[in-house]
Amino acid sequence: MSNEIYLAFAHPKERSEASETETVYDRISLRDHIVDVEIGAFQAERGNKQRVCFNIVVEVKPFQYEIDDDVDRILCMSQFLFDVQQKNRLKQQLSRAKQRLSKANSKLDADHKKNVQDWNARRSARGSGYKPPSSNDGSSNNAPDADVPAVNSSREVDGRVEYNRGLKTDPDGKEYYEILTYPKGGSLYSGGAYVKKVYPDGTTEKDSDDPGMPSNPDFRGPGNNKNAPKPKEPKYKTNRKKNRPRGQFNDFTLNGNLLSEEKEGSVNFNILDISALADLRGIKETQAEWIIGALTTWADLEKTPLPRSFNALLQAGKEVGSIQIQNRGTIAGNLCNASPAADGVPPLLILEAKLDLVSTHGTRTIPLSKFIKGNRKTNRRMDEIVKCIRVPKKKCIGNSAFSKLGAREYMVISIVMTAARLEICQQNRIRESAIAIGACSETAQRMPSIEAAIKGKSIEEALGAISSEHIASLDPLSDIRAPREYRFYAAQQLIKRTLINCQKIEDNYAN
Repeated sequence: MSNEIYLAFAHPKERSEASETETVYDRISLRDHIVDVEIGAFQAERGNKQRVCFNIVVEVKPFQYEIDDDVDRILCMSQFLFDVQQKNRLKQQLSRAKQRLSKANSKLDADHKKNVQDWNARRSARGSGYKPPSSNDGSSNNAPDADVPAVNSSREVDGRVEYNRGLKTDPDGKEYYEILTYPKGGSLYSGGAYVKKVYPDGTTEKDSDDPGMPSNPDFRGPGNNKNAPKPKEPKYKTNRKKNRPRGQFNDFTLNGNLLSEEKEGSVNFNILDISALADLRGIKETQAEWIIGALTTWADLEKTPLPRSFNALLQAGKEVGSIQIQNRGTIAGNLCNASPAADGVPPLLILEAKLDLVSTHGTRTIPLSKFIKGNRKTNRRMDEIVKCIRVPKKKCIGNSAFSKLGAREYMVISIVMTAARLEICQQNRIRESAIAIGACSETAQRMPSIEAAIKGKSIEEALGAISSEHIASLDPLSDIRAPREYRFYAAQQLIKRTLINCQKIEDNYAN
């Protein structure tokens, strides 16, 4: 191996010293990467693979600034995906426009062919007379015995524009050309426009001072498109799904809240940014309860000293996306999203949390178990926002733990998740418990049958007491992440694992 190759894959310090530079670069290297590839453009060379060895070194200047978690310095995947969707949407619109144009051209060709056939039939019946209308190649076919422009075309005569609508028949059975005339520089819809009849023998008769709409609606006269009326812009279409009752829309949330209204079959979203309302952010303790503001983020939750009963919620918060999402995502937003796999729901169910919903009509409090009605469905009215989450102190007893099962270890949507809160007495027995399972059905559920089965038992006895009969009401889902049979079995095992974690937390505090 030559000295240059050795230095290329050597330590950056050695490379720096050899090249006599003061800057030490970060190095990304690919060494002795061998692949079988096809090389060559000729037919004889195709299908014959050759072994190629790659040795690549990339030197990168070190980042000179302090690394932080500022979301403004990180690629926003949502904006990237939005741009991609917009681009795809424009491509689809262009494709549909091309299809409509193709159909219109086909119709025009068919109409022109029919007109030619009609003219030929009339000429045959009369024995002489008219030529067919103008063809698509731009040739002019006027009637031989009348001074008129070509059919469906115009000309300028004495400062006026004449447009030939084609051959018509009057009540007496006589055929004539219908000519629209209007001043040069004007339009069919401006003053001074009128309709006249020109008979094949050259006689002219003024028909009306109101030309009305021409037979070709797109025709506005040469050079007069600016003066012609423009078509109205189409109304913004609603995003209402098929068979969805009127008044129900897809929920988009900003810090867990959305304000929207419906007008004449369309949706007008009025988004209210409440991020500057300091009173809605933070966690407060009163004599009877803990109050979590609607703008409280998962990162805020981790920084707040809370009782051991909140351990499950803290553990769930660490499973919500990445650090950047935890810094911006709110606990209330996780609930309003109403996803079956929302990590924050089971830990709050075992604490019997309630939500305050406020509107111009006042404030109402609703239990979390009744707030979420199904997949992406909540009991929040269209004019309401979530003000705060209330956790009663009488339920903040004992230890809690959260367990999650996914396709990978980090940043994954749950297949099954469980939360458990246990109050263990001095005899090392379970005095009170609260257990919830999420990601298995459309809504997370409390498991009162399991809670009753393990009451008064030790952890070891409780593990043996849990059976499939206790979660028969769960009715797990089947989707791309897991079938219902797998979820049913996994839920039993994950509950046991969560109970063991609760015992470990209790032992750590005791020591």
